[in-house]
Amino acid sequence: DFEYFKRLFQHLPNYMHATTEVYMILTDDCELSTIESLAQKGGLEMHVVQQTKKWGELNLIYQLQT
Repeated sequence: DFEYFKRLFQHLPNYMHATTEVYMILTDDCELSTIESLAQKGGLEMHVVQQTKKWGELNLIYQLQT
């Protein structure tokens, strides 16, 4: 039910300032489109800054911005 991400994206902007950098690592096994949609509803943008494939699993590093 993505409760973790709903709460995270609801409260995270309160702790972000002009110099704050927030990164999140997710795998391609996650429902990325749902997570990105929840971030947008919380007023955040998710930008992929790096991708690495390890043991057949794609890891995506996102930077979150307001």
